Amino acid sequence: AFGSDAPHSGDALLHYAGPPPKGVEKKDTPVLLVHGATKNANFWWDPSEDGKNKGLPQKLRDEGHEVFALTFAHNQ
Repeated sequence: AFGSDAPHSGDALLHYAGPPPKGVEKKDTPVLLVHGATKNANFWWDPSEDGKNKGLPQKLRDEGHEVFALTFAHNQ
């Protein structure tokens, strides 16, 4: 996703959970999720990392928040 096997350590990807569902009032303040070491933004979408769970971004989006998450170029 970074276009290189060795991206600059300052590079990051910004992920967007999408707009709130129709009929749900949009909140004024967006949410930014930042993962911990050895993870990336995919962790937020599937915290059990089994492909079955709905994560925090989807829950917050369904409540009306615009949700963003970061993936850093290096996991440390």
